[in-house]
Amino acid sequence: MNYGIDLSKVRQVIDETITESKSVLKTPEKRVGVSLLETDGYKVMINVWLNSHGFHDARLIFQENLLENLKSSGIKLPGMDSK
Repeated sequence: MNYGIDLSKVRQVIDETITESKSVLKTPEKRVGVSLLETDGYKVMINVWLNSHGFHDARLIFQENLLENLKSSGIKLPGMDSK
């Protein structure tokens, strides 16, 4: 994420996406935080637990939902043009 992107807004969207997801288990508890500080931005790590059955499908769906939620909240991800 670009340093100009508000981390609290990113966390809010991630938390909402996790809550909306039917495949994310409630326990163990989720972990969300900044995992790396780089010269041009920071990386956010998301750790959630999913059932092993259907893991890959659930992961793909979660990531697609997160991407759409970030975009719809106005968060511009690296590589997005201004259109």
